[in-house]
Amino acid sequence: MVNYVPGTRARQYVQQKVNFTNSRGSFYAIHSYRLRQYAVYSYGPHWPLFIYSNVTGRWYENTDRYGTTTSKHHSQAHPHCDTIGLCCADMKLLDQHGPVALTKWRLTA
Repeated sequence: MVNYVPGTRARQYVQQKVNFTNSRGSFYAIHSYRLRQYAVYSYGPHWPLFIYSNVTGRWYENTDRYGTTTSKHHSQAHPHCDTIGLCCADMKLLDQHGPVALTKWRLTA
């Protein structure tokens, strides 16, 4: 079941880690059961805004700059708790492979 949610109500879904999408599908959040994480996206997986990892028990936040609409999505979805800031490239790596792979990559880079 898909929860269609206006952006103004997104934060409560993010804080509860519930899947949602806006009516246009440009702003959404979904669980990855394989990676045990929950991710919030603006305009698809090429721009993850926030990721919660069940492995680390932490929120990660994209700190790169973005356009007006994505900035709006970012402010509407912020979980209002401490986050670990990452650049978009690291957020994509986290999104695709999880926190263990991100840590290994950062240690060898």
